[in-house]
Amino acid sequence: MKTYKYAHIEQFASDCDWLRLNSTDPQVLNWVLAELKKLVPSCRVDWEGKDVSGETYACQINGLKVNREKVSSQVKWWVIRELCKQGWEPFDCGDKFFRLRLESQS
Repeated sequence: MKTYKYAHIEQFASDCDWLRLNSTDPQVLNWVLAELKKLVPSCRVDWEGKDVSGETYACQINGLKVNREKVSSQVKWWVIRELCKQGWEPFDCGDKFFRLRLESQS
């Protein structure tokens, strides 16, 4: 049977300094934040969404600035590229969001 992991990246405006990242796999959120802190040390999580079991499914990453320039658009594309390198497949996008999935066999 096929199973999927799901990720959703939201950027509400190209000139903002934050992104919202949702995933069915909390480890993905942790990995993105850890790797992102190496590139953009000023970033931080200002909000986390938790499901009824207490597991994190979403976070808002703020402080996406390098040399006082907002870099949320560059970060969004970095996240997409890094997830695609790991086998995630883009399957839907819109003006302010991008969705990817990772298929696995159970």
